[in-house]
Amino acid sequence: MPVIVAGDFNMSEQSQDYYYLRQVLNDSFRVSGMGFGLTWPAGWRLDFLIPNSTWKLDYPLFRIDYIWYSNHWVSKSSEVLSTTGSDHLPLVAELVLRKQ
Repeated sequence: MPVIVAGDFNMSEQSQDYYYLRQVLNDSFRVSGMGFGLTWPAGWRLDFLIPNSTWKLDYPLFRIDYIWYSNHWVSKSSEVLSTTGSDHLPLVAELVLRKQ
């Protein structure tokens, strides 16, 4: 059965959970993305660290969002988009179902 699982996994590539997922699924960004794939945090205000601050953290520091897929798929591309609307940057992938 073809499987795609995507979302905020709150884990790094160094975690045990990442290791276990890699045993059964493919990480689209590692297969066909370029760069670090950092997605979080996106555009956070720093007033929680520095009271009355108007500074924003304009770049993400962590990769915790993933698109996982089974071997039924081929990943043609994967990228992090720069638009915000969340505290995460969006991750997109072009996956093509393999011919059986």
